Amino acid sequence: MLIKKIEYEQYEKTNRYWKLKEFTLDQINLIVGKNATGKTRTINVLAHLANMIAGDQKLEYKSGNYKLEFSDAK
Repeated sequence: MLIKKIEYEQYEKTNRYWKLKEFTLDQINLIVGKNATGKTRTINVLAHLANMIAGDQKLEYKSGNYKLEFSDAK
């Protein structure tokens, strides 16, 4: 099973608010962009989610909200 789309937001209603808007993934992905645009944070969100799904990590970001869409890995 693959993550097809992900949305994530954290620290809603604070000055630290951050949102990843409908980020679409495939089997191979390349993330590029200017400095300080959220590339590393996006990768950290994906890694944290993968670890939670695998059972290797507990929920760390208590203020975050995930919205996910999965697809079969065919």
